[in-house]
Amino acid sequence: MVIKGGFGSFEKEAVNASKKEPCVMGRRSFTDEFRRRLVEEHVIAKRSIAELCRQYQVGETALRRWVSRHREGLADGDAKKLELARDLEQAQQRVAELEGALGRTVMELDFMRRCLKRAGLTFPSGSRS
Repeated sequence: MVIKGGFGSFEKEAVNASKKEPCVMGRRSFTDEFRRRLVEEHVIAKRSIAELCRQYQVGETALRRWVSRHREGLADGDAKKLELARDLEQAQQRVAELEGALGRTVMELDFMRRCLKRAGLTFPSGSRS
C-alpha cells in the first residue's frame, strides 16, 4: 500500500492475512516464519524494534520477547530441541555411570584372577551354558 503524507509518499508493506492466524477473543498469533523474519530484520538488518512494530503492526512487547528468545536460543518451535538436549544429557550421564561400573567390575575381575593365581588355582574360563 502507498501512503501519502506531508513528506512525500512511501510504500508500506501490508501485513498479509496469511502471516497471522485468527485466534479466539481477538488475539492474533503469528507464524514461526513471520516471527523469525522480524527478528532477523532487527538483528541482521539492524532495524529498530519501534520501526518494525509500526511497519508490521506488531506489539513492541511481543517483538522484544521474540528477540530475547532468539538470543537465548529458545526461539518458538525449539522446545522439542530443548527437551531432546535434556534427554541426551541424561543419557550421557547414564552412560558415564555404566562405564564406571564396568571399569570397577573389570578391576574386581582382575583382582580375583591375581588372587586365584597366587593360590595356585585356575580361573574358570569359557562360556556359561
